Amino acid sequence: MWERASARDSQRNREQKLAPTKSPEQPLSFPVFPVSPVVNAFSITIAGMNDTALPHCGLIRRLAAIVYDAVLLFGVVFLASALIQPFTKVINPGNPFFTLYFVAVVFAFFGWFWTHGGQTLGMRAWRVRVQRPDGQPITWGQAALRYLVAILSWAVLGLGFLWSLIDREKRTWHDLVSETVLVVVPKEKKKK
Repeated sequence: MWERASARDSQRNREQKLAPTKSPEQPLSFPVFPVSPVVNAFSITIAGMNDTALPHCGLIRRLAAIVYDAVLLFGVVFLASALIQPFTKVINPGNPFFTLYFVAVVFAFFGWFWTHGGQTLGMRAWRVRVQRPDGQPITWGQAALRYLVAILSWAVLGLGFLWSLIDREKRTWHDLVSETVLVVVPKEKKKK
């Protein structure tokens, strides 16, 4: 009986603390709640390591994530071509709009993942994340710039990617131009 009464009292106390307060001089205010340690992919800190202190991604891990994403992207492009198939009599495959359509589809794939969590599925598998140097997520503008310069990095026989071998922070051309970094995300501890 005493346990039920104390439980009710503590419940009332919590409700009173959570109720909005208002004084004649102040506008309506709500209590401040402590933020969860895992708000999104960019707020994770492990063992005192913040997002700016994460190790930079090397070329091998970067290329492994690209290969993984290429397999996934093949399916996305296959689906995109199936969607445009009924219009191929109107739009020839040699038409620049046809090429632009696929460039836009591939950008939508990368851009969405990069701006929503910083990781494509291949990057997640290899624990790699793209972010700004301050640890924040990249913007759509940075994603577009990164995507376009990455095409150039491949177009010159991968020289833009090989640049990461001589850069102190392992950045490629598209990292430098878009002011982004690729970091290795620590392994998450498995819940028992």
